[in-house]
Amino acid sequence: MRAPLRRYLAYSYRDLSDGDLKHLLAFLDSPPGKRYVSAYIASLGAGFDAMGRRCGEQLGESLRELAQAQLDVPTVGPPSIAAPARPH
Repeated sequence: MRAPLRRYLAYSYRDLSDGDLKHLLAFLDSPPGKRYVSAYIASLGAGFDAMGRRCGEQLGESLRELAQAQLDVPTVGPPSIAAPARPH
């Protein structure tokens, strides 16, 4: 997974010059840059947590609906043990 991620990151920065990259790295190594990275990672974590919760909620809702639908289906035994029909 690291190799595809490295290619993706390298592709993301392909248009930056060496000077731009050095400037970006200097920022990321600075205290404000480190706070930025920490906040960015925290926001990603919060987003993934929220998506996970919502996915679980939707899955739970679907499973409850499925279970309720199965309870609402009238069960009829096989014809061999069903009560005989009344004559008219």
